[in-house]
Amino acid sequence: MSAFSIFTNLSTGMGTNILTENAVLLQIFSLAMYLIDKLAFTTEFLTTNFTEKVV
Repeated sequence: MSAFSIFTNLSTGMGTNILTENAVLLQIFSLAMYLIDKLAFTTEFLTTNFTEKVV
């Protein structure tokens, strides 16, 4: 069971408003993780291309 599932299951006992707010927070967190991952991938790609041209 992932941390997101545990977080959602704990939120269900707190009411629908809390569950909705936590769902929105999880979506924002997922988007931030996606953007950071793409930034890391792009940095790795550009660094590899730069070092291959220099050497």
